[in-house]
Amino acid sequence: MITVHHSAIPDGTEYSDYRDAVLEIFRYDTLPAPNGQGWGDIGYHLVIDPNGVVYAGRSTGTATEPADDSPIFEPGSKLTRGARIITAGHVLGANTGNIGICMIGDFTHHLPSKPALRSLDIVLARLCTGLELDPFAQVPYVNTVNGNTATMPSISGHRDWQAIAGPTECPGDFLHGALPLLRGLSEVG
Repeated sequence: MITVHHSAIPDGTEYSDYRDAVLEIFRYDTLPAPNGQGWGDIGYHLVIDPNGVVYAGRSTGTATEPADDSPIFEPGSKLTRGARIITAGHVLGANTGNIGICMIGDFTHHLPSKPALRSLDIVLARLCTGLELDPFAQVPYVNTVNGNTATMPSISGHRDWQAIAGPTECPGDFLHGALPLLRGLSEVG
């Protein structure tokens, strides 16, 4: 599964350097409540800024095993069908086996920039090709940790998970509306 998100806040316009927006996401996700989520890392596997730069959202290393070059898969895993995905924290109750990609910005009233959409297209195409994932498929999802089940689009928006995760407008009306086109582009690679 792949789930697309938007950051909403920060929306990206607050920063002259988008690395600061990624750092702000990191701070919010790692600071303890009430100022943050209290997680150990960014909740998304990847973050894409308006210039199209793709950032690693998570470290896949441990104290005893160094990080792999991928923020998505467990060390030693390759981009192939059945690859072991690091569990992130981006869809409450449905994180296991679910890759989270966050676009910096609020896409309620407009689309992401062309460079950001291009990067998202490339990432989705590579993941779908490597994992042998049909971008148009409805996939049976089973969370092996908590038992949650659902049938979802293989490429979904966060709001598609509302039955499990609760109400959200993420990834914004415009980005969510663009997902069918992105699925089509992912299919052709």
